[in-house]
Amino acid sequence: MAELLPTTHVVVFDEAHQLPEVGTLFLSRSASTRQLVDLARDLAAAGLGEAPDGADWTGLAAALERAARELRLQWPAGPPRRPAHELARVGEFGAALQALCTACAQAASALQANAERGALLARCAERAAGLNETLRGWHAGSEPAAPQSGTGAAVDDSDEQIRWAEAHARAVSLYRTPLSIADAFSRHRDGPPRAWIFVSATLALDRDFSHFTGALGLGEAHCLRWDSPFDFERNALLYVPDALGEPGSDAFTQRLVEAAWPLVLANHGRAFVLCTSLRAVRVAAQRLRELCHAEPAPITVLEQGERPRTALLQRFRDLPGAVLVGSASFWEGVDIVGERLSLVVIDKLPFAAPNDPVMSARIEAHSRRGKSAFEALQLPMAAISLKQGSGRLIRSETDRGLLMIGDERLLRKAYGRRLVRSLPPFPLTRDARHALDFIAPRNPRKPGAVGAAPSATPPTSAGRRAPAR
Repeated sequence: MAELLPTTHVVVFDEAHQLPEVGTLFLSRSASTRQLVDLARDLAAAGLGEAPDGADWTGLAAALERAARELRLQWPAGPPRRPAHELARVGEFGAALQALCTACAQAASALQANAERGALLARCAERAAGLNETLRGWHAGSEPAAPQSGTGAAVDDSDEQIRWAEAHARAVSLYRTPLSIADAFSRHRDGPPRAWIFVSATLALDRDFSHFTGALGLGEAHCLRWDSPFDFERNALLYVPDALGEPGSDAFTQRLVEAAWPLVLANHGRAFVLCTSLRAVRVAAQRLRELCHAEPAPITVLEQGERPRTALLQRFRDLPGAVLVGSASFWEGVDIVGERLSLVVIDKLPFAAPNDPVMSARIEAHSRRGKSAFEALQLPMAAISLKQGSGRLIRSETDRGLLMIGDERLLRKAYGRRLVRSLPPFPLTRDARHALDFIAPRNPRKPGAVGAAPSATPPTSAGRRAPAR
């Protein structure tokens, strides 16, 4: 790459909306107990094979593996993702972390002393050194820190990094994540002058690119936005039903599915139900199966997690009447053209969970600077996710489909109307009959005509006046 870039005059990033998150992951440091268990097994084999007299390899490996497993066992009940300063208040976890640091340091020391005696030992020594450094750095910065505002969050480092951990089924991962990559990305752009072009269908919030340019330190960027070439006003419809209630209530997901069910039936499946949580995926899939059984209806419900993502998408394409219920991994990167996907249901506005350790720390950092984290961070991220989810529907000039969003905040709140203006120009209806007529017109046009037959009261256009007919 160092040899290639100096001769490159233009650098183009496609799907550039992913770049802030990808950059954050790239610049994060992490260590997991799974990596440490693998290291324990490898160092035992390497040590006994290449330097059997160099150390008590069996004992070192056993201590490291035992300490790694103990850390997972001491994870406190509650959320699977937590900031380091919160975990530091749990004495059992802190003691287990200290024991793991000691075991890793002892293994790393023995491996370093014997690294020249064999290639396997040298590779294990390199791995152990990296993991040991990450563990020590994470542990050193995990002492409790006083919250600096009313959010209850705390940034662990003065250089604005957050230390946090995540519990998996059989492992714990420890992360040190930068809250901003703007300075680091700016340094990567230093050097010989060249053009940098960032392209995506979902970079702007209501024609405002400042969230993206600020995240990457692109203050001097020239921003351009073009409307979609697809005819949304004729070929698409946005339906926001009435009276589903607050999206945070326990029964909301079931009411959403029941409101969408007539549309799913009329459309013969061929639908995505996109949810903002795995719990909502389970509830929605279960309710859909109950409705299919009660009808009965020739519709197959596919649920995220029952098969690998690629296999699930292929099964959706192969089945004549399928409904796929999924969460974040199905909101983008899915391209199903034509009638096979002509109904997309989104449960609610995709705001990131404010209690996520990284998000909480970023909100805290914005507050310290006197900025609105909602305006600068949470709302633009929701706009990007919502545009990605709605973008599964119309994939070509001839596609036609209905988008249903169950969250009334889209129309009741001022920020919701900004989200609407960020979407393509869907005509908008709140009438279930209009939505059903669009899916299965009572008076269809002649074969080959595009669009639904007009109903008595035409829907309005989202974010603009109804177009003349």
